[in-house]
Amino acid sequence: MNKLKLAELRSKTDRQLVALISNRLDAALHFEGDAESICDEVSALLPCLSGEKRRRLEATLFQLRNRLEDSSSVSEMRVETACS
Repeated sequence: MNKLKLAELRSKTDRQLVALISNRLDAALHFEGDAESICDEVSALLPCLSGEKRRRLEATLFQLRNRLEDSSSVSEMRVETACS
């Protein structure tokens, strides 16, 4: 394979990876059931990307982790209140 073909293949692979990560993050943001496992999956895939797309996806992952922490804190407060 020549360098042009390899570059085209890499570009296509990067686009597919960005789409996969974006879809997984969207699913986690809207259906928090598997959100923690999706965060772990995305964290493992992000190092394969670079540049602006990676930064954008990292920001979405950060937002998702914050939501999970917030909802976890609220749940813990509800349990403490119910037990009091």
